Amino acid sequence: MIRTNIFLTEVQQRRLRALSEKTGAPVAHIVRKAIDKFLGAETKKKVKHRKPTIKLLDQEGKPL
Repeated sequence: MIRTNIFLTEVQQRRLRALSEKTGAPVAHIVRKAIDKFLGAETKKKVKHRKPTIKLLDQEGKPL
């Protein structure tokens, strides 16, 4: 893993610590999961709007 520093508002820090205490998960773990979820959502958005580049056809030449 790579160490990174981020700046949080006081409210964000308080909420993260509260969630950490409630779940028992370290703050760093919660932040990594949130980033993964955000990046996954962004990737899905981009893929959703792409046009297919390959069309699969059956033996008669009709799209599958």
